Amino acid sequence: MNSVNNWCVMLCSLIVASAAFEFLIPPGKISKSINIVLGSLIILLVMTPFTSKNKIKKIDFEKLEEKNISKKLESVSNAADEQTMDIAKKNIEALIKGVLKDNNVDFKKIEIFMDRNQDNCILMIKCKIYIPEDEQGSMEKIIKEVESKLKIKTQVVLQQ
Repeated sequence: MNSVNNWCVMLCSLIVASAAFEFLIPPGKISKSINIVLGSLIILLVMTPFTSKNKIKKIDFEKLEEKNISKKLESVSNAADEQTMDIAKKNIEALIKGVLKDNNVDFKKIEIFMDRNQDNCILMIKCKIYIPEDEQGSMEKIIKEVESKLKIKTQVVLQQ
């Protein structure tokens, strides 16, 4: 773009200088010769972008914009997908905590494992609930409650 700008400035400068020089030359045979020379210089300057080895490059702004827009859309989409997964995990974890609280069961940690299918829909794979060893008697009850309410595969792990 800089080369186009420079070319335009040179062309305008040459036209203005030619016009000024034309007024300074006395009329006669010499003025005709100088007019031909100045006119030839202007024509040569107009033709330089088309004849030079470093031609002005054409920039396809539509493709450039499409690439930038598609990259931005992809990054926004990925960020939205991650946020959706995080929110879903937190909500499921809160529901599991509610079920455990309703059954008066202490827990140490809850892990939610989720994935996406080819349609980019969230799939629940399973959840792991870590409980203290002294809660061993409530393992089956926890599994049944969580699986019946949330419809996800549940695994209870005893932890010291």
